[in-house]
Amino acid sequence: LDRWILGKLDQTVQTVTESLDEYLTNPACVEIDRFVDILSKWYIRRSRRRFWKTETDDEKNAAYSTLYKCLKTVIQLMAPITPFLTEALYQRMIRPVEPELPLSIHHCEWPLYDKRNRDIKLMEEMDMALDISSAGRAARSQANIKLRQPLAEAVVIVPSEKAIRIENILDILKEELNVKNVRIETDQSILQRFEPVPIASKLGRKHGRNYPMVSDAINSLDSESIAKLSKGEPVTIEINGNNIVVLTDEVELHVVPKEAYSVVQEHDTIVGVYTLLTDDLESEGLARDLVRRIQALRKEANFDIDDHIVVYYQGSQEIEEVFNEEAYYIMTETLSDELVNGMPPSNSKVQDFDIDGLNVKLGVLRR
Repeated sequence: LDRWILGKLDQTVQTVTESLDEYLTNPACVEIDRFVDILSKWYIRRSRRRFWKTETDDEKNAAYSTLYKCLKTVIQLMAPITPFLTEALYQRMIRPVEPELPLSIHHCEWPLYDKRNRDIKLMEEMDMALDISSAGRAARSQANIKLRQPLAEAVVIVPSEKAIRIENILDILKEELNVKNVRIETDQSILQRFEPVPIASKLGRKHGRNYPMVSDAINSLDSESIAKLSKGEPVTIEINGNNIVVLTDEVELHVVPKEAYSVVQEHDTIVGVYTLLTDDLESEGLARDLVRRIQALRKEANFDIDDHIVVYYQGSQEIEEVFNEEAYYIMTETLSDELVNGMPPSNSKVQDFDIDGLNVKLGVLRR
């Protein structure tokens, strides 16, 4: 993860430098914005557990060091465009930890790029993870299933040359799509099939009174003929002993997803998520909803990000069962040292919630 984001940073420095050398501020701003987006939505989010670790080890230090380098470089790249904002950020964030640096950001050397810092294979695979995750989240949204709800499976259909490389990012995809299993396939018929629909305005004019028979023949095409149409190739059908060629622009191919799957296609990648839920999956989804509410309470109580807490809860039997079964997950995600089934004390931050029709009272207290 660190090597990937540092490679992306190096690319960003190159693009911004080349743009500003030509006095092109808009492409530079777009590139900086794009980098900050993946830094916050991907790198920081996926490194969260490293930042939260109680022990200060090499892994935690590497995460902080990498993030600091990214933020420092972004501030430097922004300096010619937003001089006063970057000066304020420099004085507050950079100078206190590196007092030997110049007094002003505008006296600093411009950051340099070095293509040797880029692991191209790694960056390509992580970009695939980003694209597949985006398609998978779209599939979940299409089925109106929130991302916090774990699902049994996601199926990814890609060209064969990509399939082997995706094996390297399976763990990332499982986490990002919140699924128990990711299956890689190369045959799109596993997830969806095409249903040919005759275009009456074209075929009716072309075949006149024979159009109904042509339409029935198209509706009855076998999978091999449909596959040819999907590739842009014409097919031949027989009507009253006569061979008739059906062109691709005379037929619409409607995509029909496999039952119980929500499917989204982006470029050459198709992602389908299995939408049926078991009781265990629903319990896990409720636990994630509870974590989100506890995190919101932490924020409202103005706790620091590394503060340890005690969580109090009151609710139905279903709520109690989730706290019992998912205790480790809830405590780990919220930095809770204890989960207490009972009335929150008066000095705790308390709020009532309705989660999918289940009422629960939550309270948080700093340890």
